[in-house]
Amino acid sequence: MTSANTNNTQTPKAVLEFNEVYKDYPDGDTTVHALAPTTCTIHSGEFVAVVGPSGSGKSTLLTIMGGLQKPSGGSVSLDGREYSHMSGKELARLRFDTVGFVLQSSNLVPFLTLEEQLRLRSSYAHQSFDARRATSLMQDLDIEKLRRKYPDELSGGEKQRAAICVALFGRPAVILADEPTASLDTSRAMGVADIFSRASRREGTAVVMVTHDERLLEECDRVLTIQDGHLEESTAERASQHA
Repeated sequence: MTSANTNNTQTPKAVLEFNEVYKDYPDGDTTVHALAPTTCTIHSGEFVAVVGPSGSGKSTLLTIMGGLQKPSGGSVSLDGREYSHMSGKELARLRFDTVGFVLQSSNLVPFLTLEEQLRLRSSYAHQSFDARRATSLMQDLDIEKLRRKYPDELSGGEKQRAAICVALFGRPAVILADEPTASLDTSRAMGVADIFSRASRREGTAVVMVTHDERLLEECDRVLTIQDGHLEESTAERASQHA
């Protein structure tokens, strides 16, 4: 399952590559096949939705994509590096350098303001703080007024937009988003989809978004449907039946 980004004249870079990747879990005397052997490629500049019913394997797929767990078999390359034989420290560094996570919980540091979260990200990356980029992202997400607020001072929707800001700030090769609009109204949800779409086009960031939100599918370049651990390319119309 491969696709080139038609928005670019140059051949896009393969950011995520699965080659016969599968994941099994022992369950007593049986084995749960959480992800069937899967081969697919996600390119730079693509905005990809993953849809499917609860328990279909979406979370397993996303965590393997982000190197949060290793597959039972097959090979995964993340930004050109195959990670199955990496040490935990090497894999953690690869995740930090190349992946931005947007989870259902906001995964913000509770004792830091939004601006301090971004400064901490720069410090860990041994980079100077890019104040202009920070302000631009906060303006795009309509959270600039929250830059000195702590997570417990934010609403659920504000926390999610703050997490998206932190994820985008480090210019990752790929954003992995798990239901990023679940707590947002229609206007805010479409705004987030637009931010992801523009990030993919403007910065070449690959975005993989697990969602049940049918409103967002038309904003995506590709829609992948997963059911019973089997992943396949899908049309937005057919995918809406599973979202």
